[in-house]
Amino acid sequence: MTYKKLLLVSVLSLGLTACGGSIDRHELRGIVPSLTFAQLEPLPIMVETIDTNIDVKPYDHNAPMAHTPIDRAFASYVAQRFVKTGGAGTGTLKITLVDHQLVKTIMNTDAKLTSWTKLDQLTEYKASMRVNLSYNDGRGETFKTLTLSQQAEIQIPQRVSLAEREEMEQAFIEKLIAELDKQIVNELNTRLLIL
Repeated sequence: MTYKKLLLVSVLSLGLTACGGSIDRHELRGIVPSLTFAQLEPLPIMVETIDTNIDVKPYDHNAPMAHTPIDRAFASYVAQRFVKTGGAGTGTLKITLVDHQLVKTIMNTDAKLTSWTKLDQLTEYKASMRVNLSYNDGRGETFKTLTLSQQAEIQIPQRVSLAEREEMEQAFIEKLIAELDKQIVNELNTRLLIL
């Protein structure tokens, strides 16, 4: 490759990265693999049935982090993580995603010298979710229910590439659910007593 071609490719790449508006990031969904939570070992739950109530919405291209919505990530997590191992008459565990929220805010930093480029801006995400766990032994002797919540936030510099941004956003959602997982495992073990 000649020097002029290399320079032209470099300038075009820099222009596309700096513009941001010329690439519809939602058209590129799928470049970062979906969260599967395959790294988590399946957790044996001593129940006959595991019911889930997770209202997974259609993809919304205008939503923050459209490539990794919390509801879809949580549904993948539940499908991978929980395995029923109880026999007949051992009851039902119901897992409900009560609500979730993801708020995106663009923030300026204190770097006045580069403020006109908007490359010093930060994208702040605040995420929260509430999950209800209920256990019914099926014999009318035991019914326990509890609600867990988890919050997280992250700031991502505007200057990172699209691929880096999507990786950071996905890691953020994965961490949010991983922290919730710690609570769930503890409650299944200590309060619901079905682990």
